[in-house]
Amino acid sequence: LKVLMADAASSDGGGAEPGTVLAHEGGAAVATSDGLLVLRTVQVEGRKPAPVPEFLRGARGFIGSVLGQ
Repeated sequence: LKVLMADAASSDGGGAEPGTVLAHEGGAAVATSDGLLVLRTVQVEGRKPAPVPEFLRGARGFIGSVLGQ
């Protein structure tokens, strides 16, 4: 998964482990040690870039997963 657009948000992520994907404002964010990385546009290998809400419709297990594992 390639992250093409993202924004930083100063939230504690609810104490989630860094790398954990969380639901955030109708999309997704990744917990970091300094807050959240709010995903805006992503691209799956071999596919066209997609806004995160569109990507999530086909990626049911993405929320709650831990990146890098």
